[in-house]
Amino acid sequence: MSPEQTTDLVPASGDSSIVANRPDTERAREFIQASKAESTLRGYRADWREFYAWCEGQHLCPLRHHLRL
Repeated sequence: MSPEQTTDLVPASGDSSIVANRPDTERAREFIQASKAESTLRGYRADWREFYAWCEGQHLCPLRHHLRL
């Protein structure tokens, strides 16, 4: 999708402050951020901190942890 084709896109929250001329990756981050409630983002952060602490206690890297079923 070219920048010209994205000029009328706005996040689900209706926030039209996002400028269409920004790089696509920055705009994508803004759309993702706007798609989640702040309480959901707080929950994700809390879950990540808990998982990270658990990994440290197990001497594991949280980004390389894989479960084998």
